[in-house]
Amino acid sequence: MSSHTWHLVHLPKNQNVVGNRWGLKVKCNLDGSVDQFKAHLVTKGYSQSKGIDYDGVFSFLVRITSIRLPLVLATANDWHVH
Repeated sequence: MSSHTWHLVHLPKNQNVVGNRWGLKVKCNLDGSVDQFKAHLVTKGYSQSKGIDYDGVFSFLVRITSIRLPLVLATANDWHVH
């Protein structure tokens, strides 16, 4: 925890822990050689009950251009990024 990006908390009473799993895929070129390895973390949302474990749905998807633009602006204007 040296980077201070997260901290452990106690599980509230009457709450379920949602499991997760890794989705792994190997992308290949047309000649069969390995192009890249891809991975994504997926929660097991089927173990939740609406109104008890969650109230809304949120899916976090970001394109690289959405991240690159603010970083380019910050660099060009000598802004600090947190």
